[in-house]
Amino acid sequence: MTTTRFILIIIINGIFVLSSRAQQADSSYVKIADVVTIHSKILNENRKIYIYTPYLNKGSENAKVACPVMYMLDAEYQLTMTAGLIDYLSKAQAMMPGMIVVGIDNNHYDRERDLTPTHSDKADPVSKPDTSATAFTRTSGGGEKFLQFINDEVMPYVEQHYKTAPFKIFSGHSLGGLLTVHCLLNHPDMFNAYFAISPSLWWDDEYLIQHAADKLKSETLKTKYLVMSISGEGGQFYQDLQNFHTLLQQDNSSGLTYKYNYYKDESHGSGPAKAIYDALKFLYPVWIDNNQDSTANLTMQFYKRLSDRYQYTIKPSEDLLINRAYDLLENPKKIDDAIEMFKLAVSEYPSSYNTYDSLGDAYVKKGDKEKAIKNYKQSLILNPGFKDSQTKLNALLKGK
Repeated sequence: MTTTRFILIIIINGIFVLSSRAQQADSSYVKIADVVTIHSKILNENRKIYIYTPYLNKGSENAKVACPVMYMLDAEYQLTMTAGLIDYLSKAQAMMPGMIVVGIDNNHYDRERDLTPTHSDKADPVSKPDTSATAFTRTSGGGEKFLQFINDEVMPYVEQHYKTAPFKIFSGHSLGGLLTVHCLLNHPDMFNAYFAISPSLWWDDEYLIQHAADKLKSETLKTKYLVMSISGEGGQFYQDLQNFHTLLQQDNSSGLTYKYNYYKDESHGSGPAKAIYDALKFLYPVWIDNNQDSTANLTMQFYKRLSDRYQYTIKPSEDLLINRAYDLLENPKKIDDAIEMFKLAVSEYPSSYNTYDSLGDAYVKKGDKEKAIKNYKQSLILNPGFKDSQTKLNALLKGK
């Protein structure tokens, strides 16, 4: 990552804050997340989650577009940074889709209980030598119950209240990364992609690594993604990730799509800033077809490939189709191609008055007044107050 990008992350992290919708508006802050408290019957406690959406207003047209969802652990530290990255990459650069981020607060609860898959009394390998065991291990081993909380209580809430696409990402750092790998190995269908950032694979004498070999061969991993990273932790922390990485290199018969990143110049704390950016870039290597000469057929072929890759239907945005069609319309030799692109927009967005109005413009340029009139009328049926269509229709009717 370049220095400029890293500075961008710091700036974003500094200006964004979490805010409840009930909080009084304050123009000095940019508010990016709904704050929701869920009473968990599974955990027998209230849990706070933060929900970032790529649209400012849930009642807007953009809110009707289904978005993939990232479920992120340790949200109180990482949500603002991650939301800022996604906002920049999806809106300013069109490098990835808009994404909902569901941040789960762990540090204000029993983090070690929630994020560890087994009970262990053994110390963190980076603790001081005279620490034979740490106090936090006494309640460890609640990871399975915590995953049940996410699956049975958090996900249904999010899917009921937000427009979600059937593509989910699980992201965790340190012990959160440990739980992420555990989930991939034991509940691979919970998520489509897994970001394990400096996962604590040393936990419980490398329990996950010892039980990983057979599970990594499962065909259920064929359509899954794993991005794992390590920073400059060194020692056993580093060696355990290398051991797991070696397992994946030796036998990836499952077809898991896998990427391993090593940030030797970063610390355990700074690593996530690079790791999340790189993980998103790996997951979305190409999101927008930049072929400016693309026809309607080629455009749909591109989005068919995207849909196949991510295992759900992805279609071009209305704006992309309309803008591309108007570009084609500028070339007198490509009017028919423009019409086909406008027709595609009408087909994909049949309730949009703008698509019919635009198709009407194309037929005017082609000299087909009857079809132009038909489309302007349809635009007005969908939006009787749209003055542009009315003005153009009146001009055509007077000229008949």
